[in-house]
Amino acid sequence: MTFRINTLVSLTLCFLMIGSLAGGAIADTQIVMSFLGDCTLGSEERLQDEPYAFAAAMGEEGYGYYFRNVKDLLELDDVTLANLECVLRVNEYGSKDKTYIFRGPPEYAQILALGSVEAVNLENNHTLDYGMAGWNDTIQALTDAGIAYSGMEQAYIYEKDGVRIAFLGLLRANYFTHREEFFEYFAQLREDGVNAIVVSLHFGEEYSAYHNDGQASMAYYMIDAGADLVLGTHPHVLQGMEVYNGRLILYSLGNFVFGGNAEVRSLQTIIPRVTFRFSDDGALLGTRLRIYPAHISGDDTGQKHDNNYQPVLVRGEQAAAVYALLDQDSVENPVPVLETETDAYREYAWIATAPQQ
Repeated sequence: MTFRINTLVSLTLCFLMIGSLAGGAIADTQIVMSFLGDCTLGSEERLQDEPYAFAAAMGEEGYGYYFRNVKDLLELDDVTLANLECVLRVNEYGSKDKTYIFRGPPEYAQILALGSVEAVNLENNHTLDYGMAGWNDTIQALTDAGIAYSGMEQAYIYEKDGVRIAFLGLLRANYFTHREEFFEYFAQLREDGVNAIVVSLHFGEEYSAYHNDGQASMAYYMIDAGADLVLGTHPHVLQGMEVYNGRLILYSLGNFVFGGNAEVRSLQTIIPRVTFRFSDDGALLGTRLRIYPAHISGDDTGQKHDNNYQPVLVRGEQAAAVYALLDQDSVENPVPVLETETDAYREYAWIATAPQQ
């Protein structure tokens, strides 16, 4: 397995970085990250032209329609990463013989850019729906739109004030074949100056409200290998969280902008905002979590074709229902300590982070 690295350095931070390096130390730095669940920017081939399909929803608003209600929130972080579960390709040629395959045109990468989503994880079970040709088309579309990407063999490195965070992903089907290589890979990333590692795991049982032992085992393994944060996707529903060896695990974020279903099967989702705090010498000191409750669709009528593909933040009883789903799968093992609950979000206490062995 050959690993490649994509690097993004925010131009607006260049002068800060120069000053930091000149001083010989990294000032006490915090990096704020937001994460989104499964995003399918398109639909099945048979539904592409239906009046209730993903493409029709934008109407005259254009590509800015889909993230309109959450863009202002996502603009407040340093980097937002979503799980992109589709292929961006101009035609349907080369599609795999699968029950569900998802595609949108390359121009749909602009949806991410307009929504303040800077990066995507591609390590999932749909990015090869159209073979390697579809994969290459997707990479090109993302590159043209200025969207970074990560996967099992593609680390995306985000850098701010001299601190570097590596993002990568792992599909469950590849875990058993390649898992031992991650100890060596993570060690190499550390040698190359990476200060923290975030891993997206695509695993679990679809539409199960509870994570299983296999998910826990995979998450623990990645942390033992050197990961500092583990994020889960694939179940399409919200699952719980856990703290393992001082590292946060979010087992499933649910769906987000999801064109895969015209009918909403699970409405609740979250936008977790995770803050890493680093010492002057670049060591990870702690992790802080804030949860924003949301729905994947602004249409909650429960009628046929009720997915308007436009997530919305929720409050009150709707937020309480989101928290209930999160809490019901977060009761057996240590979880972050709830510090504050407002009408808009939950804030958890800092999780102290011991150095990785």
